[in-house]
Amino acid sequence: MKTNLEVAYILAYILFSKHNAQITNIEEKGDYFFVDFLSEKKISKLDFVAIEKEILSFCKSKNKLQIEKLDKKCFATNNFVKEKLVENSCNSMVHYDNFFFPYFQTDHEKLDFSLSFFFVLDNVSGVYWKGDAKNVQLQQIAGFAFSTTKELEKFRTELLEKKEIDHRKIGQELELFTFNDLVGKGLPIWLPNGTTIKTQIENRVHEILQKHDYQFVQTPVLGSDNLYKLSGHWQHYRENMFPPIVIDEEKFVLRPMTCPHHMIVYLSKNRSYRDLPFRIAEHAILHRYEPTGSLIGLERVRSMQLVDTHVVTSLEQIASEIKHCYETIKECLDCFHINFYSIDLSLHDPKNKHKFFDNEKMWDLAEKTLEECCQQLNFNFVKKIGEAAFYGPKIDFQIKTTLGHIITISTIQLDFLLPKKFNLLYKDKNGGFSCPILIHGGIIGTFERFLSILLEQTKGILPLWLTPQQVIIIPINDKHLEYCNKVLSALKEQKIRAFVDCSNERIAKKIRNANIKKIPYQIVIGDQEIENDLISYRCYGKTTVNKCKIPALIDLIKNCCK
Repeated sequence: MKTNLEVAYILAYILFSKHNAQITNIEEKGDYFFVDFLSEKKISKLDFVAIEKEILSFCKSKNKLQIEKLDKKCFATNNFVKEKLVENSCNSMVHYDNFFFPYFQTDHEKLDFSLSFFFVLDNVSGVYWKGDAKNVQLQQIAGFAFSTTKELEKFRTELLEKKEIDHRKIGQELELFTFNDLVGKGLPIWLPNGTTIKTQIENRVHEILQKHDYQFVQTPVLGSDNLYKLSGHWQHYRENMFPPIVIDEEKFVLRPMTCPHHMIVYLSKNRSYRDLPFRIAEHAILHRYEPTGSLIGLERVRSMQLVDTHVVTSLEQIASEIKHCYETIKECLDCFHINFYSIDLSLHDPKNKHKFFDNEKMWDLAEKTLEECCQQLNFNFVKKIGEAAFYGPKIDFQIKTTLGHIITISTIQLDFLLPKKFNLLYKDKNGGFSCPILIHGGIIGTFERFLSILLEQTKGILPLWLTPQQVIIIPINDKHLEYCNKVLSALKEQKIRAFVDCSNERIAKKIRNANIKKIPYQIVIGDQEIENDLISYRCYGKTTVNKCKIPALIDLIKNCCK
C-alpha cells in the first residue's frame, strides 16, 4: 500500500520545525509525493540523510500528526496557504504542535499516521509558486513511500530500470547531445552522433511529406512584434516568448512558431479555389521560454527544431485534410515504430477569456467540426477542457515517458481565427472571395522531443539506418591498421557510417565500449583476416563471430538499411 501523503506531511512538519521552512504545497502525483517550501537555507541532497533520520525519529515517537477541523485563523501569517484555501474547498487540516497545513481530502485518500513507513527522498529542485516564473522561487523535495519494504524495493528496482532507459542517460552514453550553462539553460548542443541521427530523421520525414504533397519553405527565425500582435500571440502567448530585441527602433522577437510567417507565404500571391488545399512545411528553428525548473533533457527545451506544417483549405475540405494530415503523421511514426499512449481532443475553456480568443460562435463551429473528424477516424479520444491553443481546438497524440510524463508528440489543430486576422482570401467557384480555414500539423513534434521518445522506446538500440556509427573496425595491433583502413574505405564508398578504433585500449575494452555505444557491427582485424582477405564481425548483443568477404558484409548492411 502506498503511503506517500503520510510521509509528505511528516516531511513538511520536519522542514517547518527543524529547518524554519514555510510550507507552500503538499501533493501526490503518480508514484511520488512533493513538498514545496520557502526557506532561507538551500536544501541539497547532502541534507537528505539528516532529514530522513529526523522523519524516522518522529515516526518512532508516540506523538503523531492529527487531522482536525480546519481553523483558518491558523494561516494568518502564511499568505501562500491563505491563497491556496481560497482556490480549494477545504474543511480539514493536518496539525501537530504549532504546525498546520490544509488537508485537501478526496474520496480515495485517507491518511493513517499510525502506519510504519518505508520511504526514499529522491530529488530536490527549484520551482515557482503556481508554476509562474513571475512568482517567488521555491524549493521542492520529491520522494516515494510504501508501507512494506517489499513494495519499496520492488518500486526501487522498477525505478532503476526506468533510469537505465532515460533518454538523458542513453544520450550521454551514445554521445548524442550535451548542455552547458555557459551557452544557456535549456539550449541543447547536438554532438556529431546526434546530428547524424537528426539529419537521418529530417531526410526521412522530408521524403514522406513530399510524398504527401507538402511544399517546403524557409522563413526567418525572427519576426517583428507587429507580426505577433496581428496573429494574437503577443496577447495570448507572450509569457512563452523571449523578450523583444530592439534594433533601429524596430522590435524583433525570436519566433516561438511559424504560423504567422506561413500566413505571409500564402499572401505572396493571389489564390483561387484551384490552389486549395495549399500545403506547406518547414524544418523550423523555434525559441520558447520555459521555466528553469521545467527543463528536462531534450523533452523540454528552450531552443528546438519543429517539423511544422500548415494547410490552407476550404470549409468543405476540412474532413479530408484532417484525415490526410493524420495519415501523414501515422506514416512518419510507423517508420520509427513509435506508438501513441492516448489521444486527447483539446478544447477551450469558455470561462477563460484571457487565454482563449473570445468568440464563442467560432469555438462552437471549430470544436464541433474537429470532434466529428475524430469520430469519423474512429479515435478513442478523451476531451480535455482548457487545453486548446488560443486560436482553436486540437487533437493531441500523447506519449508516456519513462518518468511517467504524458507529453504531446504530434498534433492537428483547427484554426478559423488566423486566416481572418491576416485577411487570407481565395477566389471561389462563383467568382467571389472566401476566407479559408487553417490546419496546423505537428507531424513528429520537435526533433528534440522526438529523439527523447525514440531513445526511450528503443532503449537506445536504434534501427541500423538511423544509427550514427553503423560499424566499428578494431585492429588487434598497429600492424593491422593498413588493412583496417582498406575496409573503412570500402564501407565509406557505399555510404556506410564506420570508423577505426585506434585507441590504446585492450581488445576486450574496445568491444565493451562498442557495446555501450550500441554499435551494430563490430569488426576485428588480425593476422588471419589479412592473410585470407576476410573480415571477422559480430553483431551488437550477439556472441557469434562471423567471417566473410568485405562485399558480403556491405550487401548485408545495405539490405538491413532498406
